[in-house]
Formats: sequence, C-alpha cells, structure tokens
Amino acid sequence: MWKTIIQKIIYITKIPDSVSISVLNHSGPMVEGTKYQLQCDIQNIAPLQNLVVKWYKGNEPLDNVTYSTVSKTPVDVSDTLMVSSSRDDDGAQYRCRAELDLGPEGPQPHPTVTSEPLNITVHYAPEFLPGNDTVEVSAGSDVSLDCSAEGNPPPELKWTNNTAEGNANETTVGRLRTLNISRVTANATYNCTVTNRLGSITKQIHVLVDVPPQQQPKMFSTAPSTPGTMTTLPATAKPKVVTFPLELNPPRVVVRYRDSVSVNCSTSSTDHEGMGWEDTFGGTSFEQDVNIVTWTVDNLTDWTIEPTCYITLIDSKQPSKVLPVILYKTPDSVSISVLNHSGPMVEGTQYQLQCDIQNIAPLQNLVMKWYKGNEPLDNVTYSTVSKTPVDVSDTLMISPSRDDDVEQNWTWDQRDHNPILQ
Repeated sequence: MWKTIIQKIIYITKIPDSVSISVLNHSGPMVEGTKYQLQCDIQNIAPLQNLVVKWYKGNEPLDNVTYSTVSKTPVDVSDTLMVSSSRDDDGAQYRCRAELDLGPEGPQPHPTVTSEPLNITVHYAPEFLPGNDTVEVSAGSDVSLDCSAEGNPPPELKWTNNTAEGNANETTVGRLRTLNISRVTANATYNCTVTNRLGSITKQIHVLVDVPPQQQPKMFSTAPSTPGTMTTLPATAKPKVVTFPLELNPPRVVVRYRDSVSVNCSTSSTDHEGMGWEDTFGGTSFEQDVNIVTWTVDNLTDWTIEPTCYITLIDSKQPSKVLPVILYKTPDSVSISVLNHSGPMVEGTQYQLQCDIQNIAPLQNLVMKWYKGNEPLDNVTYSTVSKTPVDVSDTLMISPSRDDDVEQNWTWDQRDHNPILQ
C-alpha cells in the first residue's frame, strides 16, 4: 500500500523593528546638479527573500528592490538610491518602504513598514525672473527698475551705475528687487548683480529718457558699461554698440598649474596716453605711447587671478578688459573601490562602487565618466564652483550578473588624467 505524504511549507515572518532613511556621507542642504546617495536601513526582518524595498519621492514610485539571498532568520538590511538634486526638488520628501511579499498564501495586503519622510533642501545658483531690459520714461518722471531673482540661499543684490541721478533707493520684498529713481533727466545704463555662494549673474537695464526736441542731447561715453563705470546714452537714442578700444590675444586662456602664460593686449585707438596690465602677478607698469602691452607669468599658481588690461584715453577715461583665466590641475590620484564589501559579489545583489579623485581643479569643469570594459555607463558633472583643488568622490550602483565574472572591469575613465574643460 502506497502512502501519500503531503508536506506543508510554513513561513515564519517578522516585520522590521524600524525603517529609516538618511543621506550617506552628507548633512545639510543639497546642491543642485550634485549626486547624493540615500540609504534605507531596515532592522530585524524575515524572511529576506520575500522582502521588497520600495522607494518614493512624495507619492511618485522610484524603485523596487528584491533579494535573492535566502535567510529565514531576521536580518538587518540596507539599500541605497542615487539621486541628482535640482531646484524643483527643494522641499521634496523621500520615503522608503519595507514590504513582505509572501505570495497568495501570505497575508493580504502585504505587511509593510514605511520610514518617516526625509525632507530635502536644495541650494542653487541665482536666476533672474522675467523683466524688461529697457525702460522708456519722460524727462522728469520717476521710474522703477526690476532686478527680481530667485536662488537658494536667497541671493544678495548689488546695483552699480545707480548714482548718476543721485536720487535712487532700493526696495526688496521677497524675490522682488527694485531700484526706484525719481525725477529722471538723463539716459543711463544700470547694472544689477545678484550673488549667492553658488554663483553670480549680472544684467543691464537701459533707461531711455524722452527729451523734448528743443533740449540739447547729452553726449555719451565710449567706456564699456561694466560694474563701477557709468554709461550715459544720448537723449532719445536707443542703446547702441560702441567699439571697445582693447583687444586681447588670445581672448581667454586655459593654463595648467605652474605652467607659463603670455597674453597680448592691443588697441587701434590713436587718442590715448598709454596702456598697462593690473594684476598681482605679471602686471606691468603704465607704458606711454604704445599700442600693445604683454602680460606674462612664468609659473602660474594663483587660483583667483584676474589680470586686467587698461588704457588711458586723452579725455582721462580709463576703459579696461578682464582676461578670463582657467587654471587647472590634474588629479594626484584616481582610485575605485567597492563600498562596505570585500570578496566576491553575489549575482542579483546591488553593490556600490566609489571613485575617489584627489586634488583636482576646477571642480565645475570636471566630467567623471564610468565604464564597464569599453561600455560607457554614466557621466557626472558638477555645478558647484571651486577654483582651488578639491577631493571628489562619486558612486555608481551596480547589480552584477554571472556575465560580469572575470571578463569585465568597472573603471573610471582617467584619460591619462587629462581634464575635460568646458
């Protein structure tokens, strides 16, 4: 006589003691355009092979993670999610949820525990709100110039060229920034600069005064409208391009740290007294009756250098032009490692690779490229401005398969330490 034996599988489950979410290796506000790694820590859950970790931003699902490792006894589990912050994420809330999916025989709905929300603050560079760049007014009227901008932290505002009338005052209400000028009598161009620790932007606002025909129009200066100088346009005239008396050759330089550099500044003007360069390194004395002066540094090491060429016209005006300089340094070392893991990887399990770059500048021009073999995986750029050398770390989440065994290498493309300057 045959006996039929029926085996019944019994699951012993345990919901987690706690589920929490945090940002790895970071505290405080995030910076727009920078990648961050969120970590979900799940304490004392079983069985592991039935766990589903779900990620959310607000009510938007981002990722589901399952586990192939079999563990019937309670374990602690950590999962990570890479995010790239933007200004639209300011005030967003991230959550992670631990869910036990025990199949149709298990409890319905599935047992779940959700973390407390992680509130995100994002800092980003200033950006001007829409506004007019040209304002037309009648002579003797009042005018308000709009320089409204948004940024986080809230940007500071600076007006220049706002002393021509002698009757201007600034007002700030939230993001709205205005310059109120009473009894305007002459055309002028005003420069508005907004700055926070992530960047600085400037725009010009032209004030055009409608002067009665019988009044004599005022002449205007050929000096460039840069912060600290005044440009007065002729009455009843529109802003027009004035030929700048200085030319830099080359107009922009990219220099390796401790290399030499040389730039010529020339003019075609015939009504000037002389020219020169102003700078902490390579500056020249004032040279009379010349049409070209040269800025030269044999060993450039000043990260904040801003060489300025100037010319003194016969009417005592002194236009100038700043030479844009990018001083770069290739990294001392580039290394790759697996975070919080040693030994062989397990198929289907997620791991985090970390690339450490030591002493590189400037950060805003760095492009980090990840490869598996010759296959490109990811490009990472940085919006944070840093002219001086910094250490940088970036991470890449991978889920290896048996095809990755031995044959493939996960690398960061050093390109012989040659920087990518944009």
